[in-house]
Amino acid sequence: MNSIPLIRKGKRTDFYRRPLLCILLAVILVMAGCGTIEEPEYVAVTGNPEVKVVDSDGDIVTIDEATGAITIIEYEHYEIHAGSSFQCWYEQTVSDTGDRTIITFRTPNTARWVHMVPKATSTDLAHASILEAPNVVDDTGAIQVIYNHDRNSATTSTVWDTSQNPDVQGQATYFTEITMGNVAGGTEIAHAHLGAGGGPRSFGGGERAIEEWILKQNTLYAFVVESDTNNDNICVIELNWYEHTNED
Repeated sequence: MNSIPLIRKGKRTDFYRRPLLCILLAVILVMAGCGTIEEPEYVAVTGNPEVKVVDSDGDIVTIDEATGAITIIEYEHYEIHAGSSFQCWYEQTVSDTGDRTIITFRTPNTARWVHMVPKATSTDLAHASILEAPNVVDDTGAIQVIYNHDRNSATTSTVWDTSQNPDVQGQATYFTEITMGNVAGGTEIAHAHLGAGGGPRSFGGGERAIEEWILKQNTLYAFVVESDTNNDNICVIELNWYEHTNED
């Protein structure tokens, strides 16, 4: 394996006063020792001293000048930039206990999996749930438009709307208090109570790391808000997800 120059000039004491550079150097040394870096162009060093981490395309990992922090974005943010992040929502006003607001879709029969964070809002008492593999009467409900978070992207979602014959990919389905009887059963994999006047509530915890669901391949899902009052109740479902194929 070719050797990789790590420091060309600069005092040792100056270098070790920079913790970020120490970390980068440690990573480089470990990677070099494991034999995972095979080409010298992956790491270049210049300056007094300046460490640059470069990918195979020549792109340099940037560092914030004020703080010395590496400039990064969250992975789900990256998926927005990649054009693989989507959103849909449905809202209706119901007036009776047991009235349901529902969005359904079928996931694709591929390894491109849906990483979902669903949220729900109600203006009065209600509860929300995720149903896996419910019984959905085919060719019922109405088309629910899905939007790409990157409005410059032409990429469409891979989930399926079942309200049409044949089913249409790139759309979802919604059901109103009139048509809600066409969705029944299934396994309730998440449940949350929504308080009156509360803000959006997720179907999970307080962080994306535990809110996110990776949905099962080629499976119907229903996202439901059911009113727990006879008062007029505005119920909203908001679904945000990205679609990703696992790396080999």
